[in-house]
Amino acid sequence: MGALLSLATYAHELGLGWLVPANKEVLIVRRPTLRFAEGRPGVLHDDTGKKAMEWADGTGYYLLHGAEFDKGLYFKIINSQVSIEEMAALGNADQRSIALLYLTFEQLVADSDSHLLDTGVKGTSLYRLPLPPRIASDRAPGYGRYDYFIYMRDASHPEREFIEWVDPKIGRRRNAELCQAHAFGISLDEWLTIEQEG
Repeated sequence: MGALLSLATYAHELGLGWLVPANKEVLIVRRPTLRFAEGRPGVLHDDTGKKAMEWADGTGYYLLHGAEFDKGLYFKIINSQVSIEEMAALGNADQRSIALLYLTFEQLVADSDSHLLDTGVKGTSLYRLPLPPRIASDRAPGYGRYDYFIYMRDASHPEREFIEWVDPKIGRRRNAELCQAHAFGISLDEWLTIEQEG
């Protein structure tokens, strides 16, 4: 058994893995390439069109934030080609929540019943998005029937747009600048001071 463990350790160091004893034989295969979410080690994720887990022969799995998607749906999601109605029809709650993250501003505003709640002094806009019942039922108790998001343009590069989802407890306060400050993890006063000095 000790020799087998030594072999396993050596094989692992060489980039091999998945030792499977079979009829007194050991099968050794190359470990797959694994891609993880930034800042979340252990969560398989890739939204650049590559498989998050990929074997040497090109087979593998498309995953977003740890949830597996078939190839067709994966590419529709990362290319923002899934409507809110299509998301609501997905049978998997994790897939529904993740797909929602990839909607464009136009989909969130023009293709839905979202409402502008507030526009901050620097142009950040806060919106409330009513959730289809199936997506709303995925949320934790007390979450409510709405998602909130802020939309802004980069002041130094106006062609760059950003959408950020907001904690509903903060979004319900209907203050776009408060939501922006919360996204940065600072107080509203700190945020406004930074903006004034900016």
